[in-house]
Amino acid sequence: MLESSKIFLVDSHCHLDVSELAKNIENIVNAAHQNNVRYLQTISTKITEFYKVKQIADISDSIFCSVGNHPLNLDLEGVVNYRDIIQLCSHKKVTAIGETGLDYHYTKGNKKIQQESFIEHIKAAQDTGLPIIVHTREAEEDTIAILTKMYKKKRFTGVIHCYY
Repeated sequence: MLESSKIFLVDSHCHLDVSELAKNIENIVNAAHQNNVRYLQTISTKITEFYKVKQIADISDSIFCSVGNHPLNLDLEGVVNYRDIIQLCSHKKVTAIGETGLDYHYTKGNKKIQQESFIEHIKAAQDTGLPIIVHTREAEEDTIAILTKMYKKKRFTGVIHCYY
C-alpha cells in the first residue's frame, strides 16, 4: 500500500466485463481502493457489447468506461461510423475512445478494415475531445502513419496501450 493517502493510482486499462471479473465487481473495487487505486477504466472491445461496460461503469463512482472496437473483433463487429461512436460517448461515464488500432499479428488479411476502423475511432476522438486508446501489434509503421496523418488534420490525445 502506498504511504501517503494523498497519492492514488488509476487503472487506465482493465476489462471488467470479462465474465470472471464481472461477477465480483464490488470485491475488485474494494481491493483496488485498499491498494490506493481510486479509479478503474473498463475498456470496450466490441461496440455491440458496449452496454456491458456501461452497466459495469454505473455500478461504482470509481469505474469509468470507453467506447470502441478492438481490431481483432472487426470480422464480427465491422467498421462503425464515427458518428455512431460519438452517440455512445454521450453516457456520463465514457472517458475515452477505444480500444482501437491495428493488430496484424493474428489477422493480416483484414488490414484495410482495421485501418478504416482505426480512422473512424480517431475521428470520434477528434470530434469529442476524448483521448483514444490505441492497440498496435506488428503494425507499427501503419499505426504511426495513420496517427500522423489524422493528427495533421485535427489534433487529438491518447495513449498507446499495446506496442509490440
